[in-house]
Amino acid sequence: MHDAESKVLTRETFDAIFAADPNSPTRRRIWREVYGSDYSEEVDQFSFTTLPLLRRIAKALCVGPGQVFADLGCGRGGPGLWVARETGASLTGIDFSQVALEHARQRAELFGVKDRATFLLRDYAKTELPDACFDAVMCVDAFRMAPTGAAVAREILRLLRPGRCFVATVFVGHRPGETSTPSGPEQIFTDAGGVVEVIEPTPDFQPRRLAIYEGMLAEQEALKAELGEQVAELLLKEARMGRNPSVITEQMFVVVRRP
Repeated sequence: MHDAESKVLTRETFDAIFAADPNSPTRRRIWREVYGSDYSEEVDQFSFTTLPLLRRIAKALCVGPGQVFADLGCGRGGPGLWVARETGASLTGIDFSQVALEHARQRAELFGVKDRATFLLRDYAKTELPDACFDAVMCVDAFRMAPTGAAVAREILRLLRPGRCFVATVFVGHRPGETSTPSGPEQIFTDAGGVVEVIEPTPDFQPRRLAIYEGMLAEQEALKAELGEQVAELLLKEARMGRNPSVITEQMFVVVRRP
């Protein structure tokens, strides 16, 4: 889920979504048709993630063999596992859905990183992990899942070693006609003590997002049959809201450094 209402969805709701999603070839076909060669079958993205964006995230994290990074809100693990394989670094995936984490642990073997991938059921804002325990932290389209962004920003900076980076894609809404770059994440991380080095819209996000929503609405009966009425309706509600012309949602690429 990617709209503002995702903040109020419960852990049980996400467990239901992640349990149902593997049963939906229609959902995957929609993503595959929209993203084309930028879609990864093995990553099997549930978010608005492309292969070029994953490559950019991996480069910005600046990690390699012998180092460890966290994937906050890792879901079923695809993006973080891909980065772990490509960089040689070790992964700690953190999520609040037990079902998603079970899938992620199974998929670690598929990516060939089972021996350096750990997955933890934790609260984003209070991971109970040691200070400065990560060489980098990433988060793909999941920052809004936390009820309090400011608390999560402080936790991320606490977990980072000095001089290391948090790299994320973050959703920001603004009204049509506003020409300035949305600055919500910048303010949150600056207030938390971080140095925001990059904050810019990701390419081609809007047309692809709308195409995915149109595809979901066109295939709603198939989605209901595969996912079940309740889970399908959650995704379809997001698709309907996402076409609302009164608010424009941008996906921002963000890099924040801990001083």
